[in-house]
Amino acid sequence: MRRIGSFFVRIFSFFRKEFVEVLRQPKLILTLILGPFLILLLFGLGYTNQRPPERTMFVISKDNPFAEQIKNKAADLDYVIKLVGVTDDFDLMMRNLNRNAIDLGVIIPDNVYETIRSNQQALIETYHNQIDPAQITYMEYMGAFLADVINRQILQSVAEQGQIEAQNVGPLVDNAIENTRNTRIMLEQGDVESAQHYQRAVRGNLSTLQLAVGTSASLLQGINQEFGGDAGSEGDILAKLQTTQDNTAIAQDFQTGQENYDQEIASLQEEENILLELQTDLDSFTSIHPAIITRPFVSKTKSAIQAEVSPTSFFIPGVIVLLLQHMTITLSSLSLVRERRAGTMELFRVSPLKPVEILFNKYFSYLVIGLLIAAILALVVRFGLNSPMLGSWVDMLIVVVLLLFASLGVGFIISFLSKTETQAVQLSMIALLFSVFFSGFFLDLRYLLYPVRYISYLIPATYGIQMLQLNMLRGLPINQTSMFSLAGFGLALFFIAWLLLRRTMADE
Repeated sequence: MRRIGSFFVRIFSFFRKEFVEVLRQPKLILTLILGPFLILLLFGLGYTNQRPPERTMFVISKDNPFAEQIKNKAADLDYVIKLVGVTDDFDLMMRNLNRNAIDLGVIIPDNVYETIRSNQQALIETYHNQIDPAQITYMEYMGAFLADVINRQILQSVAEQGQIEAQNVGPLVDNAIENTRNTRIMLEQGDVESAQHYQRAVRGNLSTLQLAVGTSASLLQGINQEFGGDAGSEGDILAKLQTTQDNTAIAQDFQTGQENYDQEIASLQEEENILLELQTDLDSFTSIHPAIITRPFVSKTKSAIQAEVSPTSFFIPGVIVLLLQHMTITLSSLSLVRERRAGTMELFRVSPLKPVEILFNKYFSYLVIGLLIAAILALVVRFGLNSPMLGSWVDMLIVVVLLLFASLGVGFIISFLSKTETQAVQLSMIALLFSVFFSGFFLDLRYLLYPVRYISYLIPATYGIQMLQLNMLRGLPINQTSMFSLAGFGLALFFIAWLLLRRTMADE
């Protein structure tokens, strides 16, 4: 029993010691509990599932019959695309795409009518400049979406009703042609009475045909336009019907006892030819396969990026940046804490060293260590994981140096705010968690609302990820705005760290 009692006494003693040690650090408890909660809360408030409309430019020739309809329809799609412009210059669109002035370029093909009439689907090409696999998938969806929208806009009514209407109208046209031909033949033979009989039959045919067309006048008026005719011309179906009804050889009864009927016969021949053209138009329409009518357009998405970026390759620059930032922040945050606990800070105070010299030497030391680790990481991902490296190694070196410089500033400020090594490590982990959520590592910053999005630019990793992705995956030079912003951010942190170190040494 004594052994059992001693066992529980030892357990309680350790528990009391650890519990009292935790209670002595209320800031640590608040950091561990409230820190992650506040970050998640801020993320939840700032995240929006509404993607901003894609800046889109259409490439379409000026004489393309779809040009005006595309412009009009784009205004109705403002929830998914923002129309930047319509041009017939493919190179202009690509230049805008490569300099990130637009997100999507859509190529509307020429000779659409001829393609559809040959029983083939017209191809709409969409170009993007994304390297994120998730964004590429979205752009492919956008290409298919736009093709479907155009399908519905241009030919949906034709697909659903056209062939049914054409089948109903077809026999009526055949009867009108036959009765017109019989009228002409009877008149050529001098049988005016029989010609008048067939003439009345033609009138009935045309009246019935007009009623049939009236139920879907807009549809039939567009059939010939959609498949090769010119709007408002003699080729228009409704215009042809009106021409046949206005023909004097049909509208007016033949007069008996005329010397000849040459003019009437010529008018009947013209009437027959117009009806034959109408029949050809309807046959051409009904001969197209229903699958082509319901989906005349298909899309093919292409990337303006030379290299094919896999999901692993896409995340590698972000992983490198986060590892370097976290390592640098952690090491520098522990540095001054240990100096104070070991009493070295007191030695610095009585030494001839100035605060700026101490800080500079520490910066230099950790920069060298960070560069060595960065070199190892770069070699491993390039030759071990076969990650693409399309840009300049010199540019990558500049990005890493600026990232380490800014991260050291964050680490030293954490070191001044921390009383113990545990606090420093925990604050470094909070910084890492904050960076994962708000640096654009796994979530595009465009999904964050603007007030929260601005917070992202207080994180060195945000600039580092953007610049390293441009360099490694796109092969582009360093973005000057991001470079100077990160350099300025690092200098500001250095100045703050210097002020804190000077105050700390003065208080010792």
